[in-house]
This record gives sequence, C-alpha cells and structure tokens, in this order.
Amino acid sequence: MCWLHPRYADTVRLLDAELMRVTLRPRPDDQKLETVQALLLCAHWMPFDVYDTGRRYRSRFSEMGAWQCLGLAIRWATSLALERSCYLSFQQPQTATRLDVRRFRTMLYLVESDHYLALSARRPSYLNPTPLKEVLENFLHADFVQATDIRLASLFKVACGAHSTGCRPSTIESVEAFDKDVQLIEQQFLLNLGNRSIDTLSQHFPFTSLRWYRLSYVCAFLDATDITQRTGEALTWAIEWASQILFHLSRPRYTRVDNELPDNIQLEPDPSVVDVMSFAIDHYFVVIAYASFVLVNSWLSNLMDFNLRPHVTRSDGALSETASTSLLYRLVDVAARTLEAASPPEGHLARRYVPLLHGMAGIISSSETQIHNPNCESVSMGTGSLDLSEPLQSNLGGDLWEMWQQAGLEPIIWPGPLDGVYDARA
Repeated sequence: MCWLHPRYADTVRLLDAELMRVTLRPRPDDQKLETVQALLLCAHWMPFDVYDTGRRYRSRFSEMGAWQCLGLAIRWATSLALERSCYLSFQQPQTATRLDVRRFRTMLYLVESDHYLALSARRPSYLNPTPLKEVLENFLHADFVQATDIRLASLFKVACGAHSTGCRPSTIESVEAFDKDVQLIEQQFLLNLGNRSIDTLSQHFPFTSLRWYRLSYVCAFLDATDITQRTGEALTWAIEWASQILFHLSRPRYTRVDNELPDNIQLEPDPSVVDVMSFAIDHYFVVIAYASFVLVNSWLSNLMDFNLRPHVTRSDGALSETASTSLLYRLVDVAARTLEAASPPEGHLARRYVPLLHGMAGIISSSETQIHNPNCESVSMGTGSLDLSEPLQSNLGGDLWEMWQQAGLEPIIWPGPLDGVYDARA
C-alpha cells in the first residue's frame, strides 16, 4: 500500500494548476501573505510526480525548481511591499499584531531561504537583509512570537553574514570571519534557549543548518580561489565541517577522542535524527549528500587520506589502511543508512540519494582491492588520479555523475581526477 494519501495525485494536479494560474493569470485576491507562504512551502517541500499508470512516485525536487518557486515568492513579497510593512510594524513592537508577527516571520524565512539557495546553487542572493536586521530584536521581544522563532532568527543572522560578500567569499580572512560570526550566533542561540524544552529540530540545529552554512561558504571560496589555496586551512575546515554533519547522524553514545573514532566501530543511525529526516525539507537530504561528496571528492583528489587527515600524500603507510573500516567509509555509510531508514520504500526524496551514498561508500571500499592489486591499471595513486568507470558501474549500476545531476546538486569543483568529468558534462 502506498504511504501517500489515496487522493494525493489529484491534490498535486490541483496544486500545479493553481500555481500556473497564480503565475500567469493572478487575481486581485491573490495579493495576500498566504500566497508567499504557499510558494515558500513549494520551494522547500516539492511534491511527488506519479508515473507508470499511477503506481509509482518520484520527487520532482531540483535546485532549479526550488529557485523558481523562491523567485515567485520574492516577486509576490515585493508586490505586497512585505519588507517595508515588516520594518514599519516593528518600529514600535508594542503595537505589533499577530498578523504583523506572521508577516515578519515569513519575510525572515524568505530572506534566509534566498541566501541558503544562493550559496547552494552558486548564484547571487536577491534580498537585502539589512532592514529586517535593524528591527530583529524588536520582533523577538514582541507578543505572539513562537519558540521556534529563535532558531529562524539565528539562521537569518547567518544569512546576513553571508550577504556581506554576496555569498561568494574571495579571501580566507572572509571565511574565518564568517566562521567566528556563526560560532557567536550558535552560542547566543543556545544561551537564549536556556533550560527550556526545545523541539527536535532545535536539538539538531547546530549540527545541520549551521554546519552546512559553514561548509557551503568555505566551498564557495574553494571554488573561486587560486589553486594554491585549495590545500590550506580552508580545506581543513571543509573536511571538518562536512564530517561533523555526517557524524551527527550517528547515535549519541559515539563520542570523539582527539577528533577520532575508535577503530572498527560501525556507526549506527540515530533514531531521533531518522524521525526528523522523515519529514524534513528537501534540502536536508541535499546537505547530507553534499557533505559526503565533499569528503569523497577530497579523498579522490588526494587532498586527504581515509581517516580525513588533510595534506597527506598517499604513501605505502597510507595505502596499508583498511578502507572498509576507515572513518571516511563509516561516515558515508551511516549517511546512506540514515536516509534509507528515514524514507518510505518509494517516492521519498531521501530514497533517491540512498544509491548515490551507497555508491560513494562502494567506491571507497573497492579502492582497497585496486590499491593492493599490482596488476590493476585503473588507479594511479602517485598522480592522484583514478579511473572510476569500473567502480561506478559495479557499485551504482549506472552513471554516478548523471545521478548527481538529476538529483539537482551543484558539486564543488576542485583540481583532481573529476575535472574532466565535469568539463565533459558541461
């Protein structure tokens, strides 16, 4: 039995028709806050398409689709003068109404989403967060504010930090300053929570959204910077933040000692994370896949070893390590099994990324056989290049990079064995 509502396909058809109407033939009564909110929902929770005579489902998520929905939301917010309304309403917060708070909350989410996607898709942001930032504290002390608004305000502050460079940092000092800002925002977020009971998303917030902002920001720098800076401190940060995102998926009882896990301990998905992921916004799955790709791509590019140690040129000692028990393999493996546990058998977006992540894990484990096989000519470790055709076919049963593209991800491009693949795809 399908996990979706029996009338789900009919509901989606009505939604698509309404979106088309609002886009092409809007009516005066569409000029309201709910239109912006609906478009924001469509950007973050895209529906499923039905195919094969109504028996199969597939998420239609893509970065481009999210970008288009967000653009429509920004268009309507501009038409409603929503930003100006929010700014004026909270000049005197004691007079703010429940509707004013809803407007401000929606605008916070819209601005944050604009910068979130700008970093993810390597595009410029559109909205200027400065006016809302000037009255943000007034909003947080107004009536009708919800507990989850603290988390949203923290994300908005991070977006403000990314806005200063147009979401495209050009210096290592910019990345370092951004990281310090995010650390302060995280500390303030935890301080504001105090001993109050918090929702599950707030429990995982510092290890998902905040780590992702750091990771995406430093990767934007690595994309654009001179090749000589791609193996320095910025790379170390990228490896650390990507690994933190994946490590957080495991059960809490696993703790780091000197930033390393005990050998040969398999990481198991944290049930509370699985519960969150089952109903998370689309980009949560992108974040996990992206973090995995950063680590695997860094390893393939010979920028780190199996256990995430950067700047290590592969040597006989490094090659003697066991790939299938390495920290890299265990992190990618727990990511794959977390998404597998979080998704229904079919249709759910997390399910699309499961073979992708299992394929990455398979490439890591299969490299051990190739490295120790003196007759294998498909791997050239001395030059940092690998011929991935056989591992991809055996572990994915298809084209890894085509699947990555279909999933809507924008991979980082660092020098190494994958450059030719990206150039050919373009």
